[in-house]
Amino acid sequence: MCKYELQIKAENSLGRSDASVITTFTTNEEVPGGPPTDVMAEATSSTSLKIKWKPPAKHLQYGPIKGYYIGYKVANDNSEQFSYKSVESTPNNDGNRFEMSYISNLKRKTYYTIILQAYNSIGAGPRSDEIKVLTLESQPPRSPLVEVVTTSVDSITLRWDINELDSEEKEYVLHFKEEKSVQWSQKRLKTKRNHFVLDSNDGKSIIKCGTKYLLYMTATNSLGTGEPSETISTSTKGTAPISPSRDEFIYPNSTSVALRLSSWQSGGCPINYFTIKYRLSRQEQWIILKDRLSNRYDPFLIYQLSPGHEYDLYVGAHTDAGITEAEYRFTTPNTSLVIKIGSMNPPTSVVSQSTASLSLFHNVTVMLPIVISIVVLIAVLSTLFAFMRRQRLANQSANHLDPRNSIPKSELSSEVFPMNDFVRSTSKPKIFESHSSGPGNDIYGKTTSYYATPNRRNSMTNHQMVLGRHVANSDHEYAEPHTQYAQPRCLFSDENECTNLSTCALMVPNTRL
Repeated sequence: MCKYELQIKAENSLGRSDASVITTFTTNEEVPGGPPTDVMAEATSSTSLKIKWKPPAKHLQYGPIKGYYIGYKVANDNSEQFSYKSVESTPNNDGNRFEMSYISNLKRKTYYTIILQAYNSIGAGPRSDEIKVLTLESQPPRSPLVEVVTTSVDSITLRWDINELDSEEKEYVLHFKEEKSVQWSQKRLKTKRNHFVLDSNDGKSIIKCGTKYLLYMTATNSLGTGEPSETISTSTKGTAPISPSRDEFIYPNSTSVALRLSSWQSGGCPINYFTIKYRLSRQEQWIILKDRLSNRYDPFLIYQLSPGHEYDLYVGAHTDAGITEAEYRFTTPNTSLVIKIGSMNPPTSVVSQSTASLSLFHNVTVMLPIVISIVVLIAVLSTLFAFMRRQRLANQSANHLDPRNSIPKSELSSEVFPMNDFVRSTSKPKIFESHSSGPGNDIYGKTTSYYATPNRRNSMTNHQMVLGRHVANSDHEYAEPHTQYAQPRCLFSDENECTNLSTCALMVPNTRL
């Protein structure tokens, strides 16, 4: 069973032609061309033998070895034919490991002849050389048959039968391994009880969740170790993880995507790690993010994506029970989105991103539009508030300038009243006469004061000058305060002339005495 390549060239008197196109072919499988090697046999009891050997040489196998035939008969008895026992080959045996099997129901203290043959799908190969071995005179203990009572995610409870009448002290050895493993593990049981729990509490045995195991037991006493019991198989509880839907697992943003690892169902076995990779759709090259990502990074963020692009995502969840692989397709939106995944607190990121937190608010493309929107909103509200305030002040000013809003005379207090009422309420003083002669220098004149005349009162009826208010009529004589000047007037009513100017006051509009 070999693979060959063939080329043909034609040749005549003029020379050789070019070689033909290479043709590839494989020869058919044949029976093994050689016998098993390193065959050994030893007695394990008065009725059993243990046989060990290695596969035939690699170049003589001519195809995969499927198993072996073990032939045995009583030595030096030409009339007896060989009895054969078929044993399956150990998978992936590269020729450096021994195969092993037992032969039982033999005669006590008897020589036996042993031969072996390897076989494949075509047939059996040549026999090995004959070897002879003698069974023991006495009988080692018979190994009990072990059975499984219960299993859990990390333990196996076993039970076996014992002979209560047998007072001989024995040691039991439990042999176990994972179905896919080659190496057997042993657990010595020095106990008179007939049950045992195989778990990881002793720190030596490691029982995995959702894993299939092979087990058998042997018994040993002073005469030796008996034949092993029949091999049984059992599995611990638990299954491979269950992948979530895309909407439960993937939360895309414009330049990133959040993966909610906690949405994966464990199947009863804890998820050891995740394998994550992604690529742009219709591209062949995958970008590997993490080969062994712990599930404590939840959510897991992938940064540096392009907005509005379609991506393929591969996720593998690994447990002791097996691996579950899932592929998803998602599209990043063109605009930034703020995503809140449940009430999870983002842990520290371990992927290609350089940020220390997994919060989506740390993404500049998310924060920038939010900040700009807030600033614009504040500016618009401030402008609107200022405009409304200015309009209100303008309305108040217009109300002050309206003559109809003047304070009625009946509401005037002692501190706010018309000037003509002030003049009438005072006694008629003696007018201070100027020391200069001539009518032009008379300050007030000898005639009745203008402020005390009834005409003055009538002229002020519609245009009263009130302290603290402006006059709306621009034709009023006080509308231009710098065109007229108040003259000094004595405030005393005695007959003495006002010679000291400090006793005089200027009567001006809107002045409180």
